[in-house]
Amino acid sequence: MIRKKDLAIFNIASKDTTRPVLWAVKVNYIEEEKKLVFVATDGYQLTETVVRDLDYTPNFTEILIPNTDFEAAAKLAKASDHFEIYKEKFVVKDKDGVIRNELSIERLIDGTYPDYKGLIPAENKGTSLNIDIALLKNALKAHEGTLSIQVEVDPMTGGVVNLRPLSIRNSREDAETLSVVMPLKS
Repeated sequence: MIRKKDLAIFNIASKDTTRPVLWAVKVNYIEEEKKLVFVATDGYQLTETVVRDLDYTPNFTEILIPNTDFEAAAKLAKASDHFEIYKEKFVVKDKDGVIRNELSIERLIDGTYPDYKGLIPAENKGTSLNIDIALLKNALKAHEGTLSIQVEVDPMTGGVVNLRPLSIRNSREDAETLSVVMPLKS
């Protein structure tokens, strides 16, 4: 089931309309696994959301939908609603499966989405650290609105040297979101 918060991925897509492919959200339907994969980037940060165990069958395998259509669909829904996405429209249903609204997708974006798989960490090694709570609070305040914090550790002392935004993996039973911030080279 696609929930309203899954559509929030449009916030990551580029606002620059001169790069239409990055202005879109890539949506892949993987039929054999009954899942949808949403990908959005602005060229600096990237988010992938995977929604598993779909209870409907989309009529596409891969499309690029303008982020403005995702934003409009999210505004139509209540938090308890869920969505179905088709090549031509979003369908908003209430918790009982009754159609509450439909929104036409004005146009799909033509083009090839950049290959992003190499940017996503293959595994999470589950390393744990002891972090000074004051340092963590300051980092969270400084990076308010950021999805996550990267921890930099001094290899000599093992102490935390720096905290900065980087990536997050967020899971629930039927969906998983991964966001990656690609640091700019200095």
